[in-house]
Amino acid sequence: MTILLLVDDDPRRAGLQDAFLLCHPAAITIAPIHGDSDVATRTCAAINAVDPPALLVIAATGSAALTLPAVARSQSAQHRRTQEYVLLDPDLPAVTDAWPDARVTVVCDVDSEASIQARLRGWDLLEHEEIHQWAPPS
Repeated sequence: MTILLLVDDDPRRAGLQDAFLLCHPAAITIAPIHGDSDVATRTCAAINAVDPPALLVIAATGSAALTLPAVARSQSAQHRRTQEYVLLDPDLPAVTDAWPDARVTVVCDVDSEASIQARLRGWDLLEHEEIHQWAPPS
């Protein structure tokens, strides 16, 4: 299983990204490639350049989470199965017919809008200080 971390360049989320990487040092950090395309296309291109094995956990921080529906479609087209999504202090994407296609865990403040939405959607929820409790599915 490969863990990909889609990063957000907002410095307010750097600590959470660092905490995630401290707990999961083998995670591969993914930033959108440079170019004129939209961020979702550039993120998918960055993942394809890494060419990860077929079983994935995709974590996304902040605004990077907004790319997840497009990333899910791209990974499906590449015949890569996503086993779980981990959203770290996310800007929540819309639920579509193709996303989420796997379990979702949201790590955020308990009183945040993301927390409320995660509960409404039936997703797993962890508070920031519980990030170390998340482990990839076995």
